[in-house]
Amino acid sequence: MQILLADAKTMKMNKAHTTGKRPMFEAVCKQLVHEMAEADVNDLKADLKCSAAIAAEAQRAFRQFSTTPPCRALLTYNGTAYKHLQAAGMSRESMAFADAHLWITTFMYGLLRPSDGIRPYRIAPSVQLAASDGLPLSRFWRSLLTPTLIEAARQDKGVLLHLSTAEYEQLFDWRELKQTLRIVQPRFLVRQGDKFSVQAVWAKACRGAMVRFVCDNQITRAEDLPAFTYEGFVYDTAASTADVPVFVRG
Repeated sequence: MQILLADAKTMKMNKAHTTGKRPMFEAVCKQLVHEMAEADVNDLKADLKCSAAIAAEAQRAFRQFSTTPPCRALLTYNGTAYKHLQAAGMSRESMAFADAHLWITTFMYGLLRPSDGIRPYRIAPSVQLAASDGLPLSRFWRSLLTPTLIEAARQDKGVLLHLSTAEYEQLFDWRELKQTLRIVQPRFLVRQGDKFSVQAVWAKACRGAMVRFVCDNQITRAEDLPAFTYEGFVYDTAASTADVPVFVRG
């Protein structure tokens, strides 16, 4: 079973976690970075849909990209999912399992394994560059990433545990993935009165926690996911299907 988890906008570079393996699509990433580094702050502000201050920070990161020491991806991202994944506390065995089964989706690097070395960046799926053949990054990556993910999953029982988000489905020919692989996509719901709904913060937290649960327990079958519990979330048999396990809180 291969696993997808989205990257995070917030990153925390740690000198203790420098180096790492070379990302599969590092050469492509460097071409994108080279072009982004040539953009001025106003262009970056528009392309990234951010403030001038964040655009200036992004420009510095792109221009210093080649001289910045890389850090291992799973220990560098610092968004909600990663805070609940708590990768720094993973055992050597759990990290090895993650390196064999987990893919991190990113519009900058395409796909990453947890121990791949990455550098700070900020990017948006709508960015169009000469290096991306004039296509938005969300479309540019599809021809590279779709066969990569299909091959990896086929060699791992043909099952994909989808803990990324809908936005990152754009990186792939999702129709082809659905036709080729078994995609298991958990849902995490919180009670509000007499109804259950998705709350973004809790959904992100549970995605990260489930990655940790899968890696710590060396889980290779979707049928074992119902054992997952976290912060009051438990498996709901009645609401679940084989490919959409539902976990509820409250």
